Amino acid sequence: LRKEYPNLYTIDLVCHGVASQRMLREDVEAYGVTRDVENEICVNFRWKTRLGIRFGIQLWQMGKEKNCILKSTRFPYDAYITAFMTGLSFRENCHHCVYAKSDRIGDLTIGDFWGLGAYQKTQIKAKEGVSLVLVNTDKGEQLLENLQSEFVIEERTIKEAVQGNANLRAASVRPQGKDIFKKVLVEKGLKAACHAALSRKKYLRLVIVEELKRFSPLVATFKRIRLFIHQIKQ
Repeated sequence: LRKEYPNLYTIDLVCHGVASQRMLREDVEAYGVTRDVENEICVNFRWKTRLGIRFGIQLWQMGKEKNCILKSTRFPYDAYITAFMTGLSFRENCHHCVYAKSDRIGDLTIGDFWGLGAYQKTQIKAKEGVSLVLVNTDKGEQLLENLQSEFVIEERTIKEAVQGNANLRAASVRPQGKDIFKKVLVEKGLKAACHAALSRKKYLRLVIVEELKRFSPLVATFKRIRLFIHQIKQ
């Protein structure tokens, strides 16, 4: 913009990668849900449960309550969200992103605080969903101070944020099977491409990990063990 604007604040995102709109449309239509003027469809990729955040895809009609769900499928049982979570559907330049590092360009950086409490104790209930905010400039710090009364804010270390968010260190790794995914996507569509690109062993591992997350005490115990190991190393 060639000059400073006092009332302009810039915010960047901790981004894993971007999939195409075509894949999403194909996935939604596979559930028999079609979009028209009188039947706008809303899409949700994550939702809160008593056990924590769940990923997947939920569809409901515009104007209706979110609990009036048309379709709901958890990861990794939906093709679109599985392709996204494994990086198969990312654009090629996502695997070479020059912004995927801790040195950010916005006044503030926002994202999910993955790994919160794994290396340092916290009073925040992570399973309810916690946002990450990185302050990169004096202007960003001023903005955050103005918003402190609106949110519960807990100061953490940059190291913890970087350890829990891989895309604050490097771009998303190009997964094995991506060339197969792209080829089959064109020939047979999204669902077939997902099955072709993911080995049975890897898919089974995804299923097991996600099912284990339903046992929140087990996850909490794992975090405590990881925190204990980290403290010993320190």
